[in-house]
Amino acid sequence: MKCLHTMLRVSDLEQSIDFYTKVLSFKGLDKSINEAYRYT
Repeated sequence: MKCLHTMLRVSDLEQSIDFYTKVLSFKGLDKSINEAYRYT
């Protein structure tokens, strides 16, 4: 099974990235910033 896209709102982005990549072994493939809707 592949997960093609997901979005979660978190209070600390860097801490969340560390958790998902180091603990759950997820791979971050892309990161973009949307100023209009205030999300990364």
